[in-house]
Amino acid sequence: MILDAAGGDVLFLIDEIFKGTNSTDRLTGAKTVIKKLLGLGAAGLVSTHDLELCELAGIQNVHFSERYENNEILFDYKLKQGKSTTTNARRLMEMVGIVD
Repeated sequence: MILDAAGGDVLFLIDEIFKGTNSTDRLTGAKTVIKKLLGLGAAGLVSTHDLELCELAGIQNVHFSERYENNEILFDYKLKQGKSTTTNARRLMEMVGIVD
């Protein structure tokens, strides 16, 4: 539906595009949809954990940062330029006792 409506005065917001599918198909599908949206002149935001999408031409990357206090992850929710430079999965696994 987004592709059908894209172009002109369309603002799209996509959270975790193709979440729930395997990583290869998710990345291929996401790249295809984003390139088509850009080609149609649409503007919008895509949230993702797929850092490979940050390399697409014609997009601007922003991220926010996290910190850890008292066994909690805290996000600042302030947009910063560029792709994320930190990861948190290992720290989250440590916090819940999956890894040492």
